[in-house]
Amino acid sequence: VGVALSGEGPAVAVLEQHRELPERERRVPAQPGEVAAGPCGVALRELVAVYDRPVEGSRLAVLDAIREHGGEEAALSLAGSADAEERLLAARLMHLLRDPRHAAALEALVADADADTARASRDAFGAQPRTDSWEAIAHRLTGAPDPQLAVRARAWLAGRDFVTPEDVRA
Repeated sequence: VGVALSGEGPAVAVLEQHRELPERERRVPAQPGEVAAGPCGVALRELVAVYDRPVEGSRLAVLDAIREHGGEEAALSLAGSADAEERLLAARLMHLLRDPRHAAALEALVADADADTARASRDAFGAQPRTDSWEAIAHRLTGAPDPQLAVRARAWLAGRDFVTPEDVRA
């Protein structure tokens, strides 16, 4: 999932601005979910952390940096990881970089054994483009064994990303 990153560009600029860029002397190999940057690795995880921080102004430069350096493809790859932290990163990337391909990958993640991953995946699923595939998955999720997931799926199908008392009674 490593993608080459030059010593300049949006990701480097964003991380330098937020003082997140690792020291250039460190020789950190690219790991799943990381972007190779010559002598160091710049993690997509770090870019997501920068995005999640309160900032003044726009976060578009961070999204552009994540996208430019393979965030969509990394999300799809990391979704199948055995590591809960990588699946959580996949869910966050899918929430930030909406793509019709993400709905299928999120179907399993919304019921992940890791509670943080399941919660982030549910947020991501609700944010995805409404396609026929998305709708079919949402319909299947209304029959999920987890009642909270089933209720949330009914809310999504009603066009909401929040649950109402009517969703719970249905």
